[in-house]
Amino acid sequence: MIHPLKIADSNRIVRWTNPDQLHLTLVFMGSVEKDELILLRQSLERLANEWEAFEMKVRGWGGFPTGRHPRVIWVGVDGERDRLRELQSRIVETVKGTGDHQGKNHFSPHLTLGRIKKPDPGFSVQWAQFCEKNPILNCSPWKVTTFHLMQSELQSTGAIHRTVASFEWGSTN
Repeated sequence: MIHPLKIADSNRIVRWTNPDQLHLTLVFMGSVEKDELILLRQSLERLANEWEAFEMKVRGWGGFPTGRHPRVIWVGVDGERDRLRELQSRIVETVKGTGDHQGKNHFSPHLTLGRIKKPDPGFSVQWAQFCEKNPILNCSPWKVTTFHLMQSELQSTGAIHRTVASFEWGSTN
């Protein structure tokens, strides 16, 4: 998915996401204390036990803050979006009061493919042309059967995300 975009990035102004670091953030919680982590894991496990699998797929390209002048390049997520939004909303309720989470609930499901190091008008034009020529991204749908509690560590090369706990639908972890 990222390879054709890298070719369009001839000036190398984008810091591309490592494929093994691609993820969909449902809630960002900031710093979480160790004593909070135990209760958080238990709460998320209870939530996962109530859930059933649903289907998602990747669809469309875009950029934040705008598609014409992106700082972040992303690919959208489609499929059973209502189920995804419900899951995200339930997780927001579950984590309220944990870590630095502010209770904000703006959710725009996407996978971050890369971040622009420095704005470049030339790349903005290339990006707009790429999106016009490739408006539809066809990928096979996948079943969502788990979610993960992740830890992010900021490094000069970008954030590294590690799994702290995984939660499967309808099972005790």
